[in-house]
This record gives sequence, C-alpha cells and structure tokens, in this order.
Amino acid sequence: MSLKKAVQIDPLFIEASLNLAATLADTSQYTLAEKTIKESQRLHTSSSQTYSDPLIEELADKHVSCGQTYASLGRLDEAAREFKIAINLCDHSPFNRLELAKIYISQKKTSILLV
Repeated sequence: MSLKKAVQIDPLFIEASLNLAATLADTSQYTLAEKTIKESQRLHTSSSQTYSDPLIEELADKHVSCGQTYASLGRLDEAAREFKIAINLCDHSPFNRLELAKIYISQKKTSILLV
C-alpha cells in the first residue's frame, strides 16, 4: 500500500507518479525522483481504462468518501482504515492507494510510502 504500488498498478496515473517523485525528493532520493518523472512522461498517453465490477467500485468509493471525511476532521487513523478497506475492495485503483498515501504523509509515515 504505497505510492510505488499505485504507480505499478497504473503507470499512467500521473498524480501517483508526481507524489512518489515528490516523496523521493523530500527524502533526498533525487535520482529516483527524476527517473520516476521521466518514466511517467514516457508512459503517459490518452488511453482509457475500464474495470469490470461497478458495484464493488461504488462500495469502495463510499469507503473513500468516509476516509476523506475522517481526514478532514483530523481523524487520520480512521481515515487510513477506510482507505485500506477501499483498497481491499478495489485493488486495481491507484486513487485509493494515493488517498492512503496522503494520510501517511500527514502522519509523517513516509517510510511506509517507499515500500
């Protein structure tokens, strides 16, 4: 459950790549940050992806919404729990992993992001 994993799942998800690069740069891993940006630029296309189970995705979205609400209230542990549930339901969605990564960044758990 990390930014690296989000990029692996969907290399075209530019926000995950940019956040990974920023985290790498923040931890003085400049070469890896630059490589991440260049790879994202190389892979970025206008392709669209579709996934097969809209009901599961909708349920995962509800957990993401709950997580975002908890995060806005400063209840980061509860937010992380909701994002983890969303990830378990909808493993292919890098957005869910990105939301969890944002919580880890808020909690200053950046070492988790680089796993």
